[in-house]
Amino acid sequence: MIVCADDYGLSPGVNQGILELVRERRITAVSCMTIYDSCEADLEALRPGRADMDIGLHVVLTRGRPVSSVPGPAGLVNSRGHFHEFPEFVSGCLTGRMSREALSREVRAQLERFVRVMGEYPDFIDGHQHVQQLPGVRDVVIELAREIRRAKPRFYVRLSSPPVRDIFLRGFPARPGLCLGNLAVNWPGRSFRRMLDASGIAHNGHLLGYHAYERAADFPDILRFYLSLRPAANDIFFCHPGYVDDDLRQRDDVVRSRIRVLACLRSPEYLSALNESGVELNRFV
Repeated sequence: MIVCADDYGLSPGVNQGILELVRERRITAVSCMTIYDSCEADLEALRPGRADMDIGLHVVLTRGRPVSSVPGPAGLVNSRGHFHEFPEFVSGCLTGRMSREALSREVRAQLERFVRVMGEYPDFIDGHQHVQQLPGVRDVVIELAREIRRAKPRFYVRLSSPPVRDIFLRGFPARPGLCLGNLAVNWPGRSFRRMLDASGIAHNGHLLGYHAYERAADFPDILRFYLSLRPAANDIFFCHPGYVDDDLRQRDDVVRSRIRVLACLRSPEYLSALNESGVELNRFV
């Protein structure tokens, strides 16, 4: 199973926590934001652990400012020049109000920042709040994936598709922290899977780890629940570890839960849970 820490680059505290997990080899993938001014230093700090993990681009299209120059009529930003909040962004994608050209320019700009610092394409692409599989965005991602794959055959796209059937059979909704909202993402994920397969683009199997963030105190139980589903090598368990700081409070709604996730992943109990389940950590194969 691949264990991926999301939101690297979001804040110094988040970065610190993820770098600790990298050094201790508790995770096998990191998904990186590149929209903030600290991007170059943030990515440079990941270099020492580069050989032991997949490093991907975490495309951001909700909240924050775009990297590219985006005209207001394109639908990608509000009157203040900031990305829309998630509900408005989803509405724009579903109704076709989002400019394909603006989406392509912005995602490419975020990718170019990554390549400029790391000197190579990312190992994978995914999206903050799973935006990579929304209408419009997914077309841009597939277009880029085709280009990247020619230079980097091992490249893959993260698919946000939870194992809905197994979750129900194992006791949904009694398991801690699971709710229908977590599973709604499966709807665009199914069509995105078909599009990736038709394009010959590699992707993960299931995406594990969905939970209500306010229930992060139950994170060890949530982890054990997903391990009980017997994940395969290319299933991804995504998580949001980190320390809390002012930048995090200003930039994201998921705040206090991060320190609890970090504590779990650094604990001996995490390794015990892996051993007991027979699940081994791996990179994408």
